[in-house]
Amino acid sequence: MKAAGLVFQFPERHFVGRTIAHEITAGWPSPITPAAYAKREVLSLRAYAVLSAVGLDSVSLETPLSSLSDGYKRRVALAVQLVRQPAILLLDEPLAGLDWRTRLELVGVIGKLKKECTIVVVSHDLRELAPLVDVSWCMKPGGVLDPPGVLLPP
Repeated sequence: MKAAGLVFQFPERHFVGRTIAHEITAGWPSPITPAAYAKREVLSLRAYAVLSAVGLDSVSLETPLSSLSDGYKRRVALAVQLVRQPAILLLDEPLAGLDWRTRLELVGVIGKLKKECTIVVVSHDLRELAPLVDVSWCMKPGGVLDPPGVLLPP
């Protein structure tokens, strides 16, 4: 398990692969040794479970990343991090720039992910995420934080 995973507001700016498969497997050990091969097998099994969890199980792994919608790019970025099994998942503005349907779907995905790891979300608007929030802080001008538990008004 890795310490933390990070999904940026615009994850496509940080992709290194051409396809979903390339992006998911970037950084995996090269299958030269039996140990590396075994590690890749474990990662592959985890990847299929993660792709299903984020709603990408019906999309071909050979799909070019450039052809995906913004919502699906966010799902790929989430999948990349979740395969690594982070203890903490950091999400920067996960709903920014998405249409209402995609926002609703991603809120559902994030809700399911709460069972896997601790999630820290930075957002200007927590209204849609409020049902998922256990603790929140509101940052005021000058970087001053309201005490934990203060939710933004609806």
